Amino acid sequence: MIPFKYKGYKIEIVGAVAPTTKVKAFNNTDDNIFYFKNFNKSDLLFHNFINKVKKCIDKRIQYLEQMN
Repeated sequence: MIPFKYKGYKIEIVGAVAPTTKVKAFNNTDDNIFYFKNFNKSDLLFHNFINKVKKCIDKRIQYLEQMN
């Protein structure tokens, strides 16, 4: 898949969007690997999956801000 950037994170989707999809999100200080379970057929659509990844990154940023 094509890597993209979102809010300072470089995001790489490993393989194709499938029922279980691995996503790597990293910047200079925070490296993450996420596994997404896509139960609905609508979650398998690329634009819906990207929105799901973006929401996860937003929640990660919010969590890190609360920890400081």
